[in-house]
Amino acid sequence: MKPFYNFLLGGMRVKGGARLAEAVGVLPAKHVPAFLREFLQAYLAEVKKGNPIYEFLAEGAKELAQEILKKYAAVPPYNENREFYI
Repeated sequence: MKPFYNFLLGGMRVKGGARLAEAVGVLPAKHVPAFLREFLQAYLAEVKKGNPIYEFLAEGAKELAQEILKKYAAVPPYNENREFYI
């Protein structure tokens, strides 16, 4: 067994209720910090362009997150790096 997290994106309060986040993919727990660092850097680049977070989330954030998740999806065998299994 390996610890993984489901990455959800896009949940927010809206007038009269809430919009639930959508599942984007799964991520090994060990890669969460690196994934978040890269994803947030991409978001900050959009902020510098003047795009608000809602536009970022609606216009490609999910695809960007899925692309970045692919880079961090691999888990080495236990005998190579047991840290991924703890």
